[in-house]
Amino acid sequence: MHDVLRQEVRNGVALLTLNRPDALNAYTPEIGRRLGEAYRRCDSDDSVRVIVVTGSGSAFCAGADMSDADPFDSPTHSDFSASPIQPAAFELRKPVIAAMNGHAIGIGFTLALQTDIRVVAEEAKYGVVQSRRGVIGDCMSHWTLLRLAGLATAADLLLTGRTIRGTEVARMGIAAAVPGTEVLTHAMTIATDIIENVAPMSAALSKRLLWDTAINGYAPRQVAELETQLHRRLMGRDDSREAVAAYRAKRAPMWTASVPADWQDLPDRKVDAPMKHHFAELLGFRYGRSDEQQAVVEAMPTAEHCNERGTVHGGFLAALLDAATGLAVHSALGEQLTAPHFDLTIQYLRPAVPGTLLTCLARTTKAGRRVVASEAEVFQDGEMVARAIGSHAVTTRRLAPGL
Repeated sequence: MHDVLRQEVRNGVALLTLNRPDALNAYTPEIGRRLGEAYRRCDSDDSVRVIVVTGSGSAFCAGADMSDADPFDSPTHSDFSASPIQPAAFELRKPVIAAMNGHAIGIGFTLALQTDIRVVAEEAKYGVVQSRRGVIGDCMSHWTLLRLAGLATAADLLLTGRTIRGTEVARMGIAAAVPGTEVLTHAMTIATDIIENVAPMSAALSKRLLWDTAINGYAPRQVAELETQLHRRLMGRDDSREAVAAYRAKRAPMWTASVPADWQDLPDRKVDAPMKHHFAELLGFRYGRSDEQQAVVEAMPTAEHCNERGTVHGGFLAALLDAATGLAVHSALGEQLTAPHFDLTIQYLRPAVPGTLLTCLARTTKAGRRVVASEAEVFQDGEMVARAIGSHAVTTRRLAPGL
């Protein structure tokens, strides 16, 4: 039986090759199933550091196979998905590089958009052409394209369904472009560089933080906190010490960490839905919270929120500090406790201006049975504009009868 996906592991690189050269590697459900299985296998294999996906022959993937059945006919199975490759490349821990050695059309292009790094052939054609086949882009392309290239470019490619050359793909910032004969070599060079010079756990954690930030919509200060926690996880470990020793000795590092064996998930920082509080909605607050007694609230002040000097009114900043502090304090309390009475001392450090995002990070500094202490800061363009310390009296929550 013809193997539609070849896999070869050598020197830390898993090379996955779409293998239907006579059909320009046209996509079939079998290819999707096999690719998902290979992703899972490689992600749990200690001998694999980087995954490279390419195509055999002259094309990467010419899109859905339309030689026999109509791939866009009504689905006959209830489990149909427009994102058939499970998991997606960005859901793995290990870096995935798409070596798009030739034409990548339709799903051939959109599956590659899920990878971390893409290399295209300058002269080849690429496009999300599904809208010209009576359907729409798949493989989460309305999400990946938006984040890789921005709304304008995503709209251009998704709404027109046009094909473009590799050189234009590169100008859009989606991929690096090289001559077709050099695509796989270029991708393998990147993979080798990662393997030799990047610690395995560093690559895995950085990838997950990068994509989780896009997926969960983390605010800047949430990312800062996650980066801090991950630094603490990595600093002083064998690989961080080895990296410094290798740098000083001017030699290649010898990494020892195992991503499959040593992996711990990133702390949860999923952003909650905005609270449906009328006052907060009027001010345009966007709420996020964590599970570790801290909270982030963002706001975009407008001219309506300014004083006569044209800077953001102190009352707006106070409301932002109050909102974030309240979230942090209540995240530290059990379901039966509340802190409705508090003192909040606010210090205004510099003027804030309209039209630039304000981010407030609040946390509890001491949580007792009767009193909770808190602190919070508001930042704009990396500068602290206000801060507050609070003392919150803890009481038992009064529940309505029958609850």
